[in-house]
Amino acid sequence: MWLEILFWSLVVFIFVFGFIYIVIGIGGFWFGIPFIPSNKKVVQKMLEMADLDSTDRVVELGCGDGRLVFDSADISKESVGCEGVFVVALWARLLQKMGKKKGTIRCINFYKEDLSRFDVVFVYLSDEIMRTLYEKKWDEFKPGCRIISNTFKFPMDQVLPESEVMEGKYKLRRYVR
Repeated sequence: MWLEILFWSLVVFIFVFGFIYIVIGIGGFWFGIPFIPSNKKVVQKMLEMADLDSTDRVVELGCGDGRLVFDSADISKESVGCEGVFVVALWARLLQKMGKKKGTIRCINFYKEDLSRFDVVFVYLSDEIMRTLYEKKWDEFKPGCRIISNTFKFPMDQVLPESEVMEGKYKLRRYVR
């Protein structure tokens, strides 16, 4: 009897996590960005590069599990994460509830979001999406807005980073509008 319960529990576990894996994979295919969380050292370095204070409004585009959103919420006035893949956004909200963390997670296409009120923008996207973000949103960022990018860059013929820092194998860039 207990072997049968164990067997069916394992089947359900594999099915549920297999389904989530497929949905996340489809989301990565659909939006062009797979879900790859930043490690803690990278998150801390990105927060340092942003030079946050209590008056800053922060957004993370493609926030994944919300690490930067939650950590920046402790420092800033407002912290919002935009995630396009429903299952990943749901996962971030679950982590938020379990950890009683501050911040807001929204399941939304960030191209449709008004980003003009934010002082800091965190991104870990792809070169192609960074190019599209530049074309569609750069002029919307307020003057002085700090954009902190993990690994990927805006088109070099359009804008150069103010600074670049290596954290392990990741190159982090700070742009200022």
